[in-house]
Amino acid sequence: MQVRLLIDSVDRTAALMQEAWEIEGNAFGALDSCSFVLNDPTNAITATRGKEIIIENWSDATQRYFGGVLTEVQGQAFGVGRRWRCKAIDWTFLLERALASQKYYGKSDSYIINNTAGTPKGVSVYSGSSGPCDTDLSDFDWTTHVTQGIANTQFMAFKRESIRDILDALADHAGFIWYVDQFKRLHYKEFGVEGHAFYMSDAPDETDSFHYAGMRVMYDLSKVVNRVTVEGGQRRELSQSRIYGQADGVDGVNTVFRGLDHWQAKEGQTRILVYRNTGTEGTPTWTVQTVELDRSDAPAANVYWTPGVWQLRWTTAPPNNATNSFKVEADRLIPILHIESDYASILDLGRVYGLSVRDATITSEEVAELRALAELRKRRAEAEQVVFRTTKDGIQHGRVLRLVNSAFGIDKSYLVKQVHTRLLGGTVAEYQVTLAVQP
Repeated sequence: MQVRLLIDSVDRTAALMQEAWEIEGNAFGALDSCSFVLNDPTNAITATRGKEIIIENWSDATQRYFGGVLTEVQGQAFGVGRRWRCKAIDWTFLLERALASQKYYGKSDSYIINNTAGTPKGVSVYSGSSGPCDTDLSDFDWTTHVTQGIANTQFMAFKRESIRDILDALADHAGFIWYVDQFKRLHYKEFGVEGHAFYMSDAPDETDSFHYAGMRVMYDLSKVVNRVTVEGGQRRELSQSRIYGQADGVDGVNTVFRGLDHWQAKEGQTRILVYRNTGTEGTPTWTVQTVELDRSDAPAANVYWTPGVWQLRWTTAPPNNATNSFKVEADRLIPILHIESDYASILDLGRVYGLSVRDATITSEEVAELRALAELRKRRAEAEQVVFRTTKDGIQHGRVLRLVNSAFGIDKSYLVKQVHTRLLGGTVAEYQVTLAVQP
């Protein structure tokens, strides 16, 4: 591997100490980092924080190993010159510092991503900017590698939240992973969509499969979760109607009717609709009643309603019918609850290891299911990991890689969680690769 170092588009490869640079690439939205040393014997180099850093293939600029921002600079006297010890963080750092405020109703996750971060923005969202984000991120690619995971997110609201946190929230809901590559392209996708053209083996043919060394397999029971319960907010069922019967016809002062605890006035109205049967049991005549909130200063009405409890208070009690005493029309709020289990893990371990997630922004069963599956996948990936070293170029974090090992009886695909790169000497690089169980 022979690399070129660009700092703010200026080629600094001649000053780069070749065996002193390292790159760490991470999946799951974690920050990539790069450290390097510049030799400056003539005191001609100025290393300034905030400048763009690119490390690319010497002979092929379309192959980049790192892209980001110079964040730390330490100057050191060396002979009559200087040496600069530098650290850079990938483009995700910019998403961590860009804040957004916006509300979305019934939009897809891909729409939210492009609208929140992808439209050119002004200096501040509160001073006449054109979009919800306070930073111009228009030089990122927000569409090419972004897959729609949720067609309707119901309702999502962000107040001064970072783009990185917003992407984390959307990925958790959809069960996706995301990362920004070296060319400022956002990848937002399902686990395991992208793979490698080769695999790693302890019996490689050096054509389709390649060698590795120092393999370790790690199992961590403390990270195991095999049942996830997601408690969301509430889903609104529009224009629901329920008929009640068996009123006593006498007690109209404080008559309790169970089932009204999740009823709300229809959208655009301030009261539920209540109808009294002024006909017979067999031939009901539904007569609308005047309804007021039950409070001390309430005006005269047929029915007094206390939202949030199981109670309607009647001025005159409804008739004592078996099935048709009165009816209520309103929107109904349905609590969201979803439980997802990994039965193979439960059977293997002999017990349930549960996790409860409470998120009031989840307002549909579909999103609750996706969130539960995402949590199971994420915890599964943390519970079993493999680490090895190799000199094979081309392993990319965030992609799937097949691993074969006869000693452990392994022949399966893992997700590349992390790749740590350093130069051994000449043009040979060593990669320490961390694999996670493919969720």
